Amino acid sequence: MEELNYEALRRIQQKERSSGILVELPEDFYQTALALVLGMRAGLTDGFSLDRAREYENAIKVLRDIYSLREQKLLMRALKGAKSAEPLGGISSEEKEMFERVRTVISECESAFDASLNGAKKKEPVPALAKPAQQGENRALRMLAEVPQFMGVDGKPYGPFKAGETIIVPNKIAELLLKKKVAGE
Repeated sequence: MEELNYEALRRIQQKERSSGILVELPEDFYQTALALVLGMRAGLTDGFSLDRAREYENAIKVLRDIYSLREQKLLMRALKGAKSAEPLGGISSEEKEMFERVRTVISECESAFDASLNGAKKKEPVPALAKPAQQGENRALRMLAEVPQFMGVDGKPYGPFKAGETIIVPNKIAELLLKKKVAGE
């Protein structure tokens, strides 16, 4: 893949928008894109200019759009692929994890439905987040206040979040939001 810069992000966005299938991306795409955005932000502190600030904000918007478009395509593909073990290529490691998790849940629900059609008693579902969260795991929270986008201690952007919204975030981010009393469990 070519060097990732703002123009390259825009080209990826255009390809993603014009294609009904996932555009092939390297596994480390999001890490590379995050490094680009963080570099752009650091450049603003070194020497602020309105043009650089605009490009930084636009890069974040483009990256969010790419993620959203790919997320929709992945969900549709997981829905179609729940009954097959078709491998998925040309996607980032984060997207592979999301795809496999969604496909597994869909497959489990379809199996439960099929079993109920065959007279099996329905099992009570155990929520995936019912177990106590351990170090490094995610937690579900209910937002009590509106929170703008922020950069987490892991270097990843989080938010923006709306009051009343249910979110799933890593433990460290959850603890921060709970401590600030902008979220509850």
